[in-house]
Amino acid sequence: MGDDYRGDSMTDALNEQLSACLDGELPPAELDLLLKRVGREAELRAAIGRYSLIGEAMRAERPAVASRDFASKL
Repeated sequence: MGDDYRGDSMTDALNEQLSACLDGELPPAELDLLLKRVGREAELRAAIGRYSLIGEAMRAERPAVASRDFASKL
């Protein structure tokens, strides 16, 4: 996994690991290490929360769209 975290800015490699983790695609050994870091580092917990919300939004069905004359029917 290497030194992917420097100060308070996350690297692309760490972002990719977080994404792979949520997609269930991170190898078990890397997953164990990442989860330990997430447990220790508040920024990583916040980032994984954001990634989770983004994933949920992307998987959600498209919202219902009102017809053009919807307002006139009210």
